[in-house]
Amino acid sequence: MLRRCDGILETVEKVIVVAAFSVLILLTGVGFLARYFFGYTSMDLLSLQPALLMWLSLVGGSIAIRQGKHIRLELLLRFMPDHLKTAAHRAGGVFGCAVMVVLLYLSKDFVESSIALSGWSGYLTLILPVFFVVATFRFLMQIVYPHP
Repeated sequence: MLRRCDGILETVEKVIVVAAFSVLILLTGVGFLARYFFGYTSMDLLSLQPALLMWLSLVGGSIAIRQGKHIRLELLLRFMPDHLKTAAHRAGGVFGCAVMVVLLYLSKDFVESSIALSGWSGYLTLILPVFFVVATFRFLMQIVYPHP
């Protein structure tokens, strides 16, 4: 059941990455054409680009956590006996869960401030708590099904 949910989540993430990257390229092209050929600069377009980049980074980070390609102490794991590797992966999952839960709690204030300051574009920062929830799930998966 958990693995099926994880697989569905990965498919959704891949669709989001492709869509966000496509929109980012489109907005950059439209902004370039509007600025250099028509002398028009849209602040809305300019404010969307960093938000889309944040979405790409966080969703890509979530995919990296799922694939076990996130930052970890690979050198220590390489020389560790096999029977300790599973425990080390589980310990890493526990630590990752703890960090993600703390960041989830802290992201609430950031999102509220961003919405209050930026209006509608502040809602794009909702990716932060969503990412922290998904990352927590992924680290829980690492505890239940550790990567060897």
